[in-house]
Amino acid sequence: MLRKKPFDPLRWEAIREKGRTRFILLRGILLVGIPFALIAALVEPVIGRIAWGAAYTPDPAVRMIQWPLAGFFFGLLAGIMLWYGGEREYEKYREAHPVKKKKRRKKKK
Repeated sequence: MLRKKPFDPLRWEAIREKGRTRFILLRGILLVGIPFALIAALVEPVIGRIAWGAAYTPDPAVRMIQWPLAGFFFGLLAGIMLWYGGEREYEKYREAHPVKKKKRRKKKK
C-alpha cells in the first residue's frame, strides 16, 4: 500500500510560485501522461491478441495518434487534479495555522 507523505506547506509555496501551468506540464503530462501512453501502447497489442485472437489487427497509423493524444489528455487531467488537491491541502493547512499579524509599534519622536 502506498503511504502518503505528510503535506509540506513550504514546498507547496515554492511550487505555487513557479505556477500552475508549469506544474501541470511537468507533473501531469510529463510524469503521468507520457508513461501512461508508453505503457498503454506496449500493452494494448498484447491484450488485443489475448481478447480477440488472430482477428485483432491494429492499424499502426491510428495507434501513433491515439496513444499520444490519450497520454496528453490523461496527463492534463491528472495534473489538474494534483494541482487542486495540493491547493486544497494548502488551504486546510492555512486554516489550521493562521498567520498572526504583527502589531505595529508607534515611533517615538
